Amino acid sequence: AGILHRISQPITAIYGFARFMKKEIKPEDPFYTPVSLMEEQAQNLKRMLDNLSDLIQNRKSSKENVSVNEIIEKSMRLVTDELRIRRIEFNVQLKENLPLVYTDGLKLQHLFINLIVNAMGRLSALPPGQKKSFEITSSLNETTQELEISFKDSGLPITDQERGPVLELIHELDGTLSLAKNRQGDTQFVVRLPCKNNQDIAFAKENRYNEKSHG
Repeated sequence: AGILHRISQPITAIYGFARFMKKEIKPEDPFYTPVSLMEEQAQNLKRMLDNLSDLIQNRKSSKENVSVNEIIEKSMRLVTDELRIRRIEFNVQLKENLPLVYTDGLKLQHLFINLIVNAMGRLSALPPGQKKSFEITSSLNETTQELEISFKDSGLPITDQERGPVLELIHELDGTLSLAKNRQGDTQFVVRLPCKNNQDIAFAKENRYNEKSHG
């Protein structure tokens, strides 16, 4: 949903400019046809994004056993190029053979993407020359039998606008979220999710993203 929102903004702007240009150009002008096509295709894209956004927001919750590491991988594939474009150093360290969690995988991915996109925004706002770093780790707290997913960044402090959607999502996922600042000034979110509540705990397969560093 966060990615869709960011995409829809430039599409809406393109659609608006194309409509304006079409009104200013006479039909016999050689640019009239391509501008008309731009308007038509931008409108189609806008409609598709609106429909997809409605589908995500209004869909019923669908819970299943999911691998947290796989959700992290899927989320990172959507934002890796953007992190590199913004020259943000990032590191992903995922613990192998974590138990599965019974939750809504799409909403969990939505939560992760929100945390990552918010971190990118805070990091991009840093003054030129200041280090931009971002890290995700996953682990199992054997005492509480919870999976702990940490999102740590060296960006500016979190704003109140970022808190609302994130807290709402974590509540829907029956998990908890904590926020802390370390001595270096890094912001760290820790998402905690309960493992499956049975004696025969299911475990995820080894993931492909484990112990990889990127910069």
